[in-house]
This record gives sequence, structure tokens and C-alpha cells, in this order.
Amino acid sequence: MKDKVYIVVVNWNGWRQTLECLESLFRQNYISWRVIVCDNASTDDSWEKIKVWADGHLEVKSVEDFPLMDFIVPGVPKPIPYLEYNREESESGGKPDEQDEPLVLIQTGENLGFSGGNNVALRYIQSKADYNYVWILNNDTIVRPDALTILVDKLNSDPTYGICGATVVYQHDLNCIQARGGNSHIAWLGQTRHVGFLESLETKVSEKKIEKKIDCVLGACMLVTKVFIRDVGLLSEIYFLYFEELDWALRARKYGYKLAYASQAVIYHKEGETLRESNRDRAEKSWTADYFEVRNRLVLTRKFYPWALPIVCLSFIITMANRVHRKQWKRIGMVCKAVIDAFKVRLDTT
Repeated sequence: MKDKVYIVVVNWNGWRQTLECLESLFRQNYISWRVIVCDNASTDDSWEKIKVWADGHLEVKSVEDFPLMDFIVPGVPKPIPYLEYNREESESGGKPDEQDEPLVLIQTGENLGFSGGNNVALRYIQSKADYNYVWILNNDTIVRPDALTILVDKLNSDPTYGICGATVVYQHDLNCIQARGGNSHIAWLGQTRHVGFLESLETKVSEKKIEKKIDCVLGACMLVTKVFIRDVGLLSEIYFLYFEELDWALRARKYGYKLAYASQAVIYHKEGETLRESNRDRAEKSWTADYFEVRNRLVLTRKFYPWALPIVCLSFIITMANRVHRKQWKRIGMVCKAVIDAFKVRLDTT
């Protein structure tokens, strides 16, 4: 009997990308899994679109000559049986007599961000006795059919592994790596860097050497063990967007968990697609990303590295100078607001 994996995908105003992701997930050659889609109160009719797709009345369409077409079309057999819950129902464990349907749809009722949306699913999963792993995926990813098998095998190879990352590749350039497993963290600057950023997919690397470099697994693809979630707890919800996975990894250190990297598990990522699709004004979306990146650098530093706060704060002087140089006057106000708001956040104790 294969270890059971629950796969969690959070959707917010991005049903097209979510359907592509689902089509690739339902092609996995791993044999024991369920998919949970948490919708964060989308306003683009995502909730209905996903259900219509599962019923077999909506086909995934992609641009001609899309290089990942074989992973998403033709569509997997439909209808796909699914369960439908609101947040309260799911966090209470769902129906006591529910069937083991392959797809669970949860409407959270509000935009809870990355951590909040995933945590709704994680609370539902924790009520089940049949799971061994949780695979957290961004909705703007497409996965190879063997990805889950490779990730599970990697975690099974060492009981001290808690989270496993994959080779994450850009969808716009299938030979260009976004990250090998995850990010390194420079505490005294409060900054993270993708390990293997822009390397060729053909470059051979040592997984052990990569594991020594990563301080957190990239949030776009994280396979997590049941005991890790039990010991470390859920994702912290103080961030809303960005730095949640680093917080998780830092909290895990005191339990002795190591981060794993499965180089042959390949995930194709549309970087920032959710943000772009949810608002036509890309400048506004970039403002949102900028705001939380600045805010959460400071929030995480306050929580884990308070000794580095003066240096991190000073680094924002350079950020402000860059905004002045680019004549991004509104961004100057954004940076100031983000810094002020970072010190208003009430740090959790997890």
C-alpha cells in the first residue's frame, strides 16, 4: 500500500492556471492521492469554473504549440467525483460519512493569503487518519507525471527529512531553472536568493550539496511529512504573502528536521501568474508584491533575527534611493508604509 498523499492547491482569481495544474496532477503515476483545491473567495467565477471542469463541461485550452501541452491535453476522463465544503465544514473534518473522492473543493469565504488558504486544507487533512504526506503546490504550476513519485521516494530515503523541494523551471523557458529545491537566506540583510537561479536544466548537480545551501524549500512546491506538520505546526499566517515557507523551515530547525531536494522531480512554474491574472493593472499588482516583500522581510527578522533589525532597516535606505532613481514616487510611500506596518504585526509564538 503506497503512502497516501494529499495535494493542496490554493486558488485566487486564477482558474485557468488552476485547471492546467489539475490536469497535470490527475496524470500523476503515483497511485495514492487526493487533491484539495481551496478557493480564497475569488471574484472571477473560479469556484463555478472548477466545478464545471470537474463535471466534464469545460475543457482546458492553451495556446498553440504550448510546449507543456502533453501534460494537460487531452483532458483526463471526466466527470471527476468531488466533495464540496465551506471553511467551517472542512475545518471540522467534513462529513463523517464522506466518500474518498479524488477531489475536494473548499470555499474559504475570504482571501486568506497563501498561508491561510493552505491552512484551511491542512486542518481538514489533519482530521483524516489516512495521510502520510501533504504536497503544497502553487496553482500556476504544471507538474511532470513522475514528480510526486520522485518526491515521496526522496522523503522516504531519510527519516530526518521534513520537507522536500523539486527542480522548479520557468514555463516561458523550459531549460531555465527558477530554483533548485528552494532559497538561501541572508539573515543580516533579510533577503533570500533562489538556489540554482537561471541555471540550465541540463546542468548536473549534487543533491546533497544543494541541500546544504537551501534554508527553505520554495513555497511553489513543498512535499511535507505528516510528522513534520504534527511537530512544527501549520504555516504562520502573519505574512499573508511571501516568507511563509522560510518561517516554516526556521521553526523546524529545533526539531532536527532536514530539507530535502529531489533533482529529478521537475515542476514548471508561471512566476507571479496569480498576481497578474487577478488584476489588470500590473503596476498595482507589483505594488502588492513589493509591499509584502518589504513588510515581511522585517517581520521575519523581528521574529527570528532581532539582532539584524538595524542592518535590515538601513538596507531600505538603498531601496528608497532606487525608487527615487526610477522616479517611482508612489513606491516610496509604499516602502514607508510597509516598514511601519511591519512593526505593528503581532508576532505569533509558533
